[in-house]
Amino acid sequence: MTIFLIGMPGCGKSTIGKLLAEHLQLPFFDTDSLIADMEAMSIPEIFEKHGETHFRKLEKELIDHWKVTNAVIATGGGLPCNNDLISKLNTKGKTLWVQVATDELVTRLSSSHDRRPMLDGLSPKEMKSMISQIFKQRKPDYQKAQIKIKGEQDNDQTVRKILRKLYT
Repeated sequence: MTIFLIGMPGCGKSTIGKLLAEHLQLPFFDTDSLIADMEAMSIPEIFEKHGETHFRKLEKELIDHWKVTNAVIATGGGLPCNNDLISKLNTKGKTLWVQVATDELVTRLSSSHDRRPMLDGLSPKEMKSMISQIFKQRKPDYQKAQIKIKGEQDNDQTVRKILRKLYT
C-alpha cells in the first residue's frame, strides 16, 4: 500500500505520516526532505536561489520518477496542485487529504521553528489571510484526494481515523 498525504502546510502530514508508517510497518518519506537532500539545500534556500518555479519542477520530476511502493509519503503542501500531480499521485497510490481549520494552521505555523518560504515574516493576521488565499487556490486539487480526514489535535487519534478509512 502506498499512501500520499496531502494538505496545507502545518496540517501534520509529516508527523501523522511517520506515526502511520510506524503503525503499518512501512517506510516513510517526505518529498520536501528528499528534494532538499537531492539539491543539498534547504527548501527556503531553493526558493531564494532558484525560485518557486524551479522548486515545482523538482517536485514534478520527483513524482514523475517515483518508483517506491508500499510506503507512506508526506508531500509538500503545493505538490499536488501543480502540473496536475494530484492525478499522478492518485494513480501511484492512495491520496489522503489531512484537513485542518485555518485558525489551527495559523497557531501551528506561528509557533513552528520551520521556515515556510511563502509565510516568512508575516504577522498572525497576515498569515491567516495568506493561508486562506493559498487554500482557496489549492482546494480544488485537494478535493481530488481519494480519502479525506479531519486532522485532530491528538495525532494518534488522527492515525486511528485514517486506519479505519483505509480498512473499511
